[in-house]
Amino acid sequence: MDVEQLSTEETINDIAERFRFGQVLAYPTDTVYGLGCLATDEQAVERIYRIKQRDENKPLLVLVSDMSMANNYCHINQEQKRYLRKYWPGPYSFILFTKNKLATNLFNNRQKIAVRLPNSGFLTKIIKKVGCPLVSTSLNISGEQPVTKADFLQGFFKKEKPDAVINIGEIGETKPSQVWDITDLNNIKILRS
Repeated sequence: MDVEQLSTEETINDIAERFRFGQVLAYPTDTVYGLGCLATDEQAVERIYRIKQRDENKPLLVLVSDMSMANNYCHINQEQKRYLRKYWPGPYSFILFTKNKLATNLFNNRQKIAVRLPNSGFLTKIIKKVGCPLVSTSLNISGEQPVTKADFLQGFFKKEKPDAVINIGEIGETKPSQVWDITDLNNIKILRS
């Protein structure tokens, strides 16, 4: 099955409902398979840390459906908006100051969050349907390679598993998004390239 086949209204509604019920899902992104939940659900975010066996001091990034949603959850000035429009949608996550409307365990009192607008109509439809950003982190145990085939999940997560897997087969791209800190456009920092 490919993303286009999944993009029916019924499927989008079902996936959005699962997120709203606090589920953690493995799903295809435009870069690698991701592990996600509602970015406003602290308990679901905690589960992602447990599933990935990730240090809770390491922040997670979120996906938005459009610039308006990014602006609703982050402080973005006009200069930053112009900058974001050059790279979005696509495989670029940008660190911005948060408006503190998301689960606090996403950024652990740092007041900043990495945000990405994916180049995927399938994902943006889901995000619009749930009405808030989704957590997105690569589908793997921390320190291991990201998963490019959902079939690998059998036996991959030993302790705790995602509630469901949206499987479209192998994803061609295997590289997570780049992460740039643009909180100060005079001092842009590339944190992951």
